[in-house]
Amino acid sequence: MIGSADHPVALGLRARIHQARGERAALAGLLPRVTKAKLPRETLEAVIADGLAERLARADLTKDELAKAWACVPGELKQSPRLVAIRASALHRLGRGEEAEKELRAALKREWHPALVAAYGDVRAADPLKQLRQAETWLKDHAEDGLLLLTAARLCMQNELWGKARSYLETSARIQPRAQTWRRLGQLLQELGQPEAAMQAFSKG
Repeated sequence: MIGSADHPVALGLRARIHQARGERAALAGLLPRVTKAKLPRETLEAVIADGLAERLARADLTKDELAKAWACVPGELKQSPRLVAIRASALHRLGRGEEAEKELRAALKREWHPALVAAYGDVRAADPLKQLRQAETWLKDHAEDGLLLLTAARLCMQNELWGKARSYLETSARIQPRAQTWRRLGQLLQELGQPEAAMQAFSKG
């Protein structure tokens, strides 16, 4: 019966309502049943992404919980850039940055996607300098990608390459202005003892 809470149409309707209201905890509670919902692929992916992100954001996340949550993702969506990025961030928080970096690098080889580029700047592999070099290799083909420039800047800061980080941030802000980029630049300029320049960056952000 369509009135049943687990009927595909009913599940799809509930998922749409929760998503429209921003009720991510409710979406997390629908995993894995929501995979049976009557939803277009893009909508289903977005619903699962919100639920998965909520579930994996828990402070007490464990390796087993991550595995269980990821098992809720249908096989055809396991290479979704958005979902891979969410999983990688969770791996990083569990101290598995090396694994997260490898998964993101493989995903970016399959498909260049903003969610993956941003996540690459979040994770920390065993060799941060090697990770920076990888980002700089990508810059050869994506020199005008403001998000990649921001990611490269964050990796430079991880390696304490302050001058190069500033250059990447300034270039990123010029190409694709983002509040996050200006804030990062302001923070860096503060650390470099340039309060006036820092305030200008913060105001632009």
